[in-house]
Amino acid sequence: MPWWSNSSKKDSEEDEAEAAGARTGLDGNGAERGEVIHNEPTETTSLLSRSVSPPLSLSRRTLPAERETPPSIFAFGRVKFLHLLLLLLLAVSVVFTLLTGLNTSSDLSPYLPPSRSTTFLPFWLSVTSTYILLSNLIFFTTPSTGSLLSTYLATLLALTDVILLAAVADLRHRESWLGLSTALLVLASLALVMVSEWVVRDTKLRVRVVELEEARFSREAYTRLRTSDSWPHKAGRFILKALSMLLSFLGTIVLFLLTVNLILRAYDASTPLPSPTSQRVSIRPYDTQTSYNVHIDCAGPTTLNGSRVPTVMFESASGVPGTVGAQWLRDMQNRGETARLCYWDRPGYGFSENAPASELAHVSEALHQALNKSGEFSQSQSFLLVGQGYGGLVTRTFSSMHPQLTSSLLHIDAQTPQLYFAPPRAPRYFRWLPLAFRQPVHRIFARWLPAVTTPLGIRKWGAMLGRGETKEGRTLATRKTRGRNEALSKALLQETYLSHDLTSLSRLTLLDNARTYPRKAPAIVLSSSESLARRPGWEAAQRDLATQVTHRCGLVRWDTVEGGHDLCKEGEGRRACEQAVKDLLNREN
Repeated sequence: MPWWSNSSKKDSEEDEAEAAGARTGLDGNGAERGEVIHNEPTETTSLLSRSVSPPLSLSRRTLPAERETPPSIFAFGRVKFLHLLLLLLLAVSVVFTLLTGLNTSSDLSPYLPPSRSTTFLPFWLSVTSTYILLSNLIFFTTPSTGSLLSTYLATLLALTDVILLAAVADLRHRESWLGLSTALLVLASLALVMVSEWVVRDTKLRVRVVELEEARFSREAYTRLRTSDSWPHKAGRFILKALSMLLSFLGTIVLFLLTVNLILRAYDASTPLPSPTSQRVSIRPYDTQTSYNVHIDCAGPTTLNGSRVPTVMFESASGVPGTVGAQWLRDMQNRGETARLCYWDRPGYGFSENAPASELAHVSEALHQALNKSGEFSQSQSFLLVGQGYGGLVTRTFSSMHPQLTSSLLHIDAQTPQLYFAPPRAPRYFRWLPLAFRQPVHRIFARWLPAVTTPLGIRKWGAMLGRGETKEGRTLATRKTRGRNEALSKALLQETYLSHDLTSLSRLTLLDNARTYPRKAPAIVLSSSESLARRPGWEAAQRDLATQVTHRCGLVRWDTVEGGHDLCKEGEGRRACEQAVKDLLNREN
């Protein structure tokens, strides 16, 4: 007979033996099911035993006679435990992401523990932690060597972030507990992901051994094994592993950018203060839960030409640190044309730390405390308040809250409540949206998104490599270069969200304090010709400042000066600013 006939007859006999064993509880060899049979090796079986020698013992518990579904790694308790831990840590990361994300655009400080952080870095660290955990859970059963290597690198970067935030005094003070806790959250997430990848890889090897053993004794298990080893299934596993590796490397790249930017911030923290008389003082305005440091510089004699004169107090425009904006006044002082001069960096500007709020009342109280803590009130009894642009709103609020300290005022192309808090015009490219959504969408793309991406440091590195920008330039960033300074971006974002809102607390403060504003104090109003020509309503607002806000007995003059909004920088505008300061000081002689 042909050889295949003998084989078919033999298979039939084995099937009949197995069927009889099912009725009697014995297998085809006459032994009880689940009992390990040790046959004498033959020439064929000795070869097979070498190729699939099982490290696991075959018993009724580990190797069922017939398994309807393939073995799963979730049958192991340690895998279930790690999966549960990943889900719990993901929930914590999502909560941190929501809180820090909301705090980037609104003040949640009354509902959170005290913190000086800009919340931009904690937001990105929370997002990174959420991203890492979520991508690991999606590809939990398909770990790859590439994703494991990426996790090693990301863990090293996260450890570097924790060390920097804990060891560098400036970073530790600015980011406080929120920055360090989110960095530790990323480190814990990466450590758990690393352990889970190790455990899953080991468990899959164990499951593979069980599958091989089952395939030796079960036809269905053998079929499942052959199917899982087919090229479509291998291609699917390859695609999943490639996606897992790609997502893992994307998270590592974001963490790399954050770490490099932190290193650069640690380097910039060594920037010296601009002058020997500069100092950082710790203040805590009445409406905050924590203190923060601001930079203030007061220098010079209190007399001019033998007569005591007020101290000049300068308040810079929006997006310009006082250290930068007061340069023209320092030049006047060096020439002996002014006496004592004070300037400061508002919270978030220059060398000052961020404040949890930027309402005009908060900023004015911060200035008063800074003057008090620096000992200036022992030197100066009154001030000539110089406000440029947005600084004009600050000097108006300060003089309303402390009229006894106000000697005279100089408004340089100053902002007014009529325009600053008025509802904005809808941008042309958002006019297709409903009216209620135009301004919020515009703020997200034009204000919030550029500000919140500053911790990635992309524009900072571009300026440093392309233009050779120094650490002093990054520390004293202005509105045009705010993308290189997280603190200034946060301060401008706070100011932006308080503007164009008729219910803004800053506007209400100005209205409430209008009755205490020193309207009869000597005042000069300088308006930019370019602002008058290009900004609708600017001329009417400046006229109101000169004729309504200021009493006719107090108005010295209202001049229109050739130049842009940065009026005192050079040319005719600078000469007009200097002459206005001289005229107000001479009135005190």
